[in-house]
Amino acid sequence: MLVQKVISVPSLESYLDSLRFWLILWTVIVAIGLVVEYATDIAKFVTHMFRWVFLHHPPTEKIFNKTLIGGLLITVGVLGEAWIEFRASRAETHLRNANDAMVSQLNSEAARARKDAAGAIERASNAEADLAASNERAAQADARAAEAEKATEEEKVARLKIQAEIAPRRVTGNQTKQLVAFLHPTGSQGVAVISMLGSPEADDFAEDIGRALYACGFGVGVTKGVWITPIPRPFRVVYGSDRKDDAENINQALVKVGIASKLIVLEWAQKEPDALRLFVGPKP
Repeated sequence: MLVQKVISVPSLESYLDSLRFWLILWTVIVAIGLVVEYATDIAKFVTHMFRWVFLHHPPTEKIFNKTLIGGLLITVGVLGEAWIEFRASRAETHLRNANDAMVSQLNSEAARARKDAAGAIERASNAEADLAASNERAAQADARAAEAEKATEEEKVARLKIQAEIAPRRVTGNQTKQLVAFLHPTGSQGVAVISMLGSPEADDFAEDIGRALYACGFGVGVTKGVWITPIPRPFRVVYGSDRKDDAENINQALVKVGIASKLIVLEWAQKEPDALRLFVGPKP
């Protein structure tokens, strides 16, 4: 007989903190890679500016270009995302500590309330004249105990909701089976699944979706780490005139199996009749 391993809440919270640390680390690594990638352009820009300002030699070539500006913006954006992830992790830790303190306080109040109730019942049995007053105190104590237990349960539900919101999105095997049952490709054209730059969680989710669509019979190409504007939160679908049926079918199927929470707004690519692209961005 198999015995299911029970993992404590502190262990899960420690594991979640570890995952958050690695997420921040990989984001910083991406930012460092971007700095290395555009180091030559930045050095050239600084050299031209120095000569212009201090030596009065105007630059002989265009120093503000799309590559330099785009590289700086992407690098600053990735570093900003890493900083926000770090701040969010600290805020989550403070929230957990506050919730634990609240639970401890509520449990203490519940214990005191039960003790008061027991004392009220004992006094009622010893003094017939004080029965009415004792019963009233017992009822009040029970009410406080019920309120404490209710507050404890509400805190538990809130914590589980927070954990669900920060958990990475994945496509389960059951969802893949349901997609295979719902979707029937109308041709041999492929589907491009593209994830947002700087979101490892979106990269993994996009790869899962690509595998699921491939299992349905589509030709799938997965591209990770692409700068997408506007940013999909969490999806965008672009289709050509010849792929409208596939786009609508995929849209409805993603909602049916729970991969998407609502129907995605479809965007028509007027000059690309065979296009069908699914963009995957960060959580909304």
